[in-house]
Amino acid sequence: MKKTWHKVFTVCVFVCVAVSLYMRGLLLHMPFEYDELFTAVSTDPFLPFSWLYTHYLLVDVHPPLYNLLLWNWNQIFPYGPEIWLRLPSLLMGVAALVLAWADFPKCFGKTARILFFAFIACHLHAIAYAQHARAYALVLLLAIACTFSFIKLFRRTAKGLGAPAKQWISFSVLSLFLCWSHYFGSLLAFLLNGFLLTKALRTKTNRKQALLSSVFVLLGFLPWLIPNIAAQLSLSRFSGNWWANEVGQWILVPSTLIYFLSTNWMGSILLGLLILWVGIKIWPAFRKTKCLPYGREMEVLATVYLVAVAVITLISLKTFLFMPRYFIAYLPCAYLALSLFLAPVLRKSVVGKILFVLFLLLNLILFWIGHRELRFTPKIPTRIVAQLYKDFHPQKEMFVIAVEGFPTQAMPAMYGFYLNRVFLTNTPVTELFSLDPETLNEVLKRKEKAFIWMPNCTQEKLLKVSQKWGRSLGIYGKIGNTCVLKIGD
Repeated sequence: MKKTWHKVFTVCVFVCVAVSLYMRGLLLHMPFEYDELFTAVSTDPFLPFSWLYTHYLLVDVHPPLYNLLLWNWNQIFPYGPEIWLRLPSLLMGVAALVLAWADFPKCFGKTARILFFAFIACHLHAIAYAQHARAYALVLLLAIACTFSFIKLFRRTAKGLGAPAKQWISFSVLSLFLCWSHYFGSLLAFLLNGFLLTKALRTKTNRKQALLSSVFVLLGFLPWLIPNIAAQLSLSRFSGNWWANEVGQWILVPSTLIYFLSTNWMGSILLGLLILWVGIKIWPAFRKTKCLPYGREMEVLATVYLVAVAVITLISLKTFLFMPRYFIAYLPCAYLALSLFLAPVLRKSVVGKILFVLFLLLNLILFWIGHRELRFTPKIPTRIVAQLYKDFHPQKEMFVIAVEGFPTQAMPAMYGFYLNRVFLTNTPVTELFSLDPETLNEVLKRKEKAFIWMPNCTQEKLLKVSQKWGRSLGIYGKIGNTCVLKIGD
């Protein structure tokens, strides 16, 4: 009977994974979000990558490995349509699932493997950002590879055993790639190397290899780290010049922490109940033995996550970083630890298996509801705004008021992307918020003959612009989160 239930459970999990794979293609044709527009213009195949790196990427807040890969992709495949720019992320997202299954450490058993595979496959953000033209799918792929490589080396080092040179080389190279993919990825890479070096020093095993790995990653990342931090300082990023530095944004902190359990409070409650129930089940055995199966591995994985949260919290006191999508790099650590914790009980428990499948189904239902809103409402209005201008105001200039954190040099190309790269109109775009007062006053003399709009329009942004300029702003129309504006004298 138990074997039958296990087969049913396995089939249900793989059905959920198959559905998640189908869902990874549902948003490929959706209009680009604004951060995807930055990806589009910073991977323009008609410009040298050296120019893009110097003018767009070096002053951005994320390392450029994904942009480099996408720039090379755009040399071969059509540039402009959403599906082609998002397809690499889809391929990376699928590759992350293949890796989660194929490279899962065999020593942890089949049940832990199934749980981890399902966690990664059905997480709402893992599904959504596998079809998003940003680095998150690449980060997840590299984070899974790094986490697996780390835990294998950690186990051998903890036992006083050596490891083949190719394992250390692989871990070092993956860590460096992770650094160059995202700043949260770089924090994870340095934490994994740091914990591995600490364990090597304590056990007096693999010390040379662990030290060389850490030094290699640090030196390999410095060519980006030093000039990029200098650029951020010149833009006063750490003094409040950052799009998310608003008091209200701190509400994202609990939502980010919930993100590690699930993708909303309902899923968190369901998974929390499962964790509590498993804890009650294993408590008698733990009270006797004072240990858990793979307790050392769970401890180090959980510690990596907690240290990362502590570091990010400290940085966020100056520059807010609690964006749930940024934390996708830590999903492998969180879910591998959780899979190891749940596996001994779920291996034998029918109730546990049912709760876990319900948790997966809930995540899929949540994505399905969310994706319909994105597909069938103007919530992402980038293409619609360009179409509106093209159809009804082609004789006007286009002015954009962008109170955003994107590099100033990239904004005209970003907000003119659909017009100039997709609709081929050759329309000049002027971004107003970054202009000095003298230039702004000169440009605004033409405001009556301009189409003026604000992306991600909020009352706070309108008030900020109005106070800075000493002018009134009126909302002429609104499409999704975008305002079409009139500027007073």
